Amino acid sequence: MKSDVLHNNRVVLSVVLSAVFAVPYSYAELKALDDEVLSGVSGQSGITLDLAAKANVAEVAYFDDGLGLALQGVQLSAADSPADFANYRFEVDILSDGALAIEFSSDNVGRFEIADMRFVSNPGITPGGSDPSMGGLFLDFMLDGRTEIRGGGVGGPGTWGHTFDTEFLLSNGRLGYRTNGNELFFDGMTLDVSALGTTLDVDPGGVLHLRMPNLQTELSVDAIRFSDNPANHGVTNDVVSGLPLPSYGSLWVNADMNLDLQIQAGGAQGLEGLTLNASNQINRLDLA
Repeated sequence: MKSDVLHNNRVVLSVVLSAVFAVPYSYAELKALDDEVLSGVSGQSGITLDLAAKANVAEVAYFDDGLGLALQGVQLSAADSPADFANYRFEVDILSDGALAIEFSSDNVGRFEIADMRFVSNPGITPGGSDPSMGGLFLDFMLDGRTEIRGGGVGGPGTWGHTFDTEFLLSNGRLGYRTNGNELFFDGMTLDVSALGTTLDVDPGGVLHLRMPNLQTELSVDAIRFSDNPANHGVTNDVVSGLPLPSYGSLWVNADMNLDLQIQAGGAQGLEGLTLNASNQINRLDLA
C-alpha cells in the first residue's frame, strides 16, 4: 500500500513539474501567434449568423369568448423537401448613429406553410374532428434585404417607440391557397418592398400604432396557376403529365401608399378580443 502511494505521488509531482516548466514556452508561442493574427485584423465589426431552419408546430390557436382560430400544421423548411433545412444568413452591426443594422439573405428557397386554418372550440388537434377548415396557405421565397432600427418613434429621437427603415427583395416565390386537394397559387413571384421611416409606438390608452408613410412595392407574377390534383403542391409542372399547370395569365403591380394601423385590446363585445383601425392612402397604383 505504501509503495503504491509513493508511486502515485511521484507521478503527480512529475506531471505538475512538467506543466510548470512548459508554461513559459507555451505562453511565448501563444503570444507570438496572437500578435501575428491581430496584426492582420483591421476594421472588423459586427457579427454574422448562419441559420438552418426546419420547424414544425402542430397548432397555434387564439381564443376569445370560448371560440378560437387555430393554425394547424405550421411548418418552415426547404421548399423542395420538407425534410431539408431552409438556410439564411444575418449580418448584424451597430452604425455610427447607434442604429441596429441587419442584413439578411437566403441560401436556398424556403417554404412557410399553414396546412389548415380552423375555427375551434377547444385547443389541441382532435383526430377526425369536424371543426370547419378554411383551407391552408403556403409561401415559397428567397429573401435579400436590409433593416435599420433606431430608438424613438413618431416623436423622434429620445421618445418611446422605434423607427424602422426596411428594404427587401423576395424572389423565387410562390404564394398559394390549398383546399380539398385543389390549389391556386402565384408562380414565379417577385416582390420588391421599400418601407422607410416606419414607426411603431404605443399611444395613450395602450393603442399599438404602426405608421408606414413611405410604403413602395412592386409585385411581379409569371403565372397564376391552378391544380385539381392533390399530388401537386407548389410545383409548376403537373407531377403526372409533366406539363405546365393551367395558368390564368401573369400579373404586375406597382404601388406607392401610406398605411396607418392601430391595434388595441377589447372587441365589439367588451374587454376581450381585438379592435383594428386601419387607413390606407394609395398615392399611385399601376396594374397590368
